[in-house]
Amino acid sequence: MKMFREAMKEDAKVFYEMYEQLRDHVEKGCDKPSLQEYTELFSRLVEDENYKMWKILDENEKVVGAITANIRENLFHCKKIVYVDEIVISEESRGKGFGKKGLEFVADYYKKQGDVVKLELSTDYQNTPARGFYSHIGFDDYAALYKIKLHK
Repeated sequence: MKMFREAMKEDAKVFYEMYEQLRDHVEKGCDKPSLQEYTELFSRLVEDENYKMWKILDENEKVVGAITANIRENLFHCKKIVYVDEIVISEESRGKGFGKKGLEFVADYYKKQGDVVKLELSTDYQNTPARGFYSHIGFDDYAALYKIKLHK
């Protein structure tokens, strides 16, 4: 059984519904896209060679999570850095190792490419369960992320 499957265009609704579970943990005022908006962007990203999306499956091949990542070039390192945009595990499947296995899978996937020097991710500062999880599995809390809204 394959625990991770690369997303296809028809998976947009599955990802959309999975990501709804993140909304309680992200910044307030984060606009919720319509399913149509989400599906249009999802379809473009599926075709983007630098952007990857995987479904995380349990032993019965039920979707229990999703993870997305993209590669960016970095002038300082003159190498590539992979950034995990989102990882979400369904509420009933949390604490069963799916998140850790998902991040290990992504790290292994990009290690094989040879020129990717590190994996980064971020989470809302107030999301202490996620911050604790990332620290527990070996991520360093090493930077601060700052933002400014461009549109109201």
